[in-house]
Amino acid sequence: MAGERLAKRVRVVALKGGELTLEADSAALAYELKSFAGKKLLADLKRHRGAEFVTSLKFRAGAVSDGSG
Repeated sequence: MAGERLAKRVRVVALKGGELTLEADSAALAYELKSFAGKKLLADLKRHRGAEFVTSLKFRAGAVSDGSG
């Protein structure tokens, strides 16, 4: 499933003033999410109970651990 693969490559790093900051394991992925998938991800997220307060997504590149190490 695409969502599971993506979850291994992206993590939540902050929530401030309604802006949810997500860190991707590469600059290319962060750019792809921001440019092509950001609006859909935000709309999908807002359908989940408790996430209605998220008003925007911010993507950045960084180190993402898979939890195995």
